[in-house]
Amino acid sequence: MTAVRRLTVALAIAATTGVAACGTDSGQKAATANEPTTTISASISASKTTEPATPMTEPTAPTTFETITDRELKLIAKTPADHKDRAIVVYGRVAETLRDPDLGAELARLVCGATPDQATWETEIMIGTTEDQLRDVVEGDEVRVEVTSTGRRATYTSVLGVEMSNPSFWVSGISLLDS
Repeated sequence: MTAVRRLTVALAIAATTGVAACGTDSGQKAATANEPTTTISASISASKTTEPATPMTEPTAPTTFETITDRELKLIAKTPADHKDRAIVVYGRVAETLRDPDLGAELARLVCGATPDQATWETEIMIGTTEDQLRDVVEGDEVRVEVTSTGRRATYTSVLGVEMSNPSFWVSGISLLDS
């Protein structure tokens, strides 16, 4: 028997003062009370969400992207608000992709590191864009991504009903790594 499923993704960007769960390479941690949170609710349902979607708007793309260490990436993931607008290069494997035409958003959860060395890919982040840059990206792809920190966490509910939270980044450029 085949089940028909519709993945509904609602993205609401708002600063909050509450405590939010944050998934990092070392497990679940609580966000500080003054850290902004981006909320992405993804659920399987037969109908559309009743809340109006707020289209994503693309920020001004930086002209240069910083090469960082894996430790620096972990610090950015730990406290994204302290690194808002920081432009960096990351390498990783796409763990999940989400798309919502109502928002004009394409999103992907990435397990990544600061180098192409797969052994260092431990940090989970959420990347997003309003362009078709992620159109040909699928789960399992290994990529090099130029991103800018939003300074927020992306929180969403997985298709298994588990709430997840990762630092969010805006994509400026993405390319597939040679396998």
